[in-house]
Amino acid sequence: MALSGAIIATACVGSVYALRRRMLGRGEGRGRSLATLEPLPDVAALSPLVLRILGGNPGLYTLQGTNTYLVGSGESRILIDAGEGRPDYLPRLLSAMEGAGVRRVSDVLISHYHRDHTEGLIELRRHFGPSLRAWKVDPPYAGAHGPSASPVFAEVRPLQGGEDGSASLRVLCTPGHTPDHACFELREEGSVFTGDCVLGGSSAVFEDLHDYMTSLKSVLAVARGRLYPGHGPVIEDGAEGIRSYIGHREARGGEGRGSAEAGEEAREAQIVAALEQTWWCGLSPLGLVRRVYPRLPWTLRLAAAHNVAQHLHALQRQGRVARRAWLPLPRGYFRLIAMLASWWRLL
Repeated sequence: MALSGAIIATACVGSVYALRRRMLGRGEGRGRSLATLEPLPDVAALSPLVLRILGGNPGLYTLQGTNTYLVGSGESRILIDAGEGRPDYLPRLLSAMEGAGVRRVSDVLISHYHRDHTEGLIELRRHFGPSLRAWKVDPPYAGAHGPSASPVFAEVRPLQGGEDGSASLRVLCTPGHTPDHACFELREEGSVFTGDCVLGGSSAVFEDLHDYMTSLKSVLAVARGRLYPGHGPVIEDGAEGIRSYIGHREARGGEGRGSAEAGEEAREAQIVAALEQTWWCGLSPLGLVRRVYPRLPWTLRLAAAHNVAQHLHALQRQGRVARRAWLPLPRGYFRLIAMLASWWRLL
């Protein structure tokens, strides 16, 4: 049974991957051509306290590449995110440090456990030594992209950037994109390093809609200046950028009803109504998509099933729906749909 399930899952992933590539070749889907993205320099001094170093991993998912940031103005600075360990990243980082008069990296802050933000830590520790401190918020991540390397990371705490206290960072726990996501407020600027909560020039994906909307509002409450995203260019008007994100989710979730909460309630009411109409057999996330979004193009249904699965989890926690154990669905079906939808969006 386990082997056959693995074979089915592999076949599904392969089919999604092939179809995704064919669609991108025709210019369809959520992916953006790299040629349409704003060019970014490998290294850029964005402010007296912030130096951006690209991770050298451009792609449809990572846009121009993962943004890593040296923060502070002293000889010792904090590095936010570590890239995914591409061969040209460490030489690029060392060159940027030399040009800015930086002698050492005191700490590495990890915004969340996705490999394009964490894998570079292995090479960093080889160069700077195994004692290089790295920090990430709990909980350990075990989502669709694999488990976090929990022995590598510890609890995040507020840190000072630079030996002279030239920059102070405050940790903001912002789950949604992943359960362990964090943003970092640079108090001297009123700016925020947003990781993958808010991207520059693109929309973000998330694992939990409710948590994600709450996190956007938490960042909005402190954003007085720029946003430094995990991918893409700087967002100069941070508050307006976050409001745009919130408005985008409200429009998609609530069809213009005016609030994210109203949009979620309306969509969940539709899901419950569809399940009540099929009480004798129930519906899978894809089945609900066919009923709730009857005119949705088939090319978007897998991504919509990912969102429906999130609503089902929320409704199940509230006791409003229940999973029928006798349905011929593999164990972890909702999770499989979420994984496939994530790959669909990111491949």
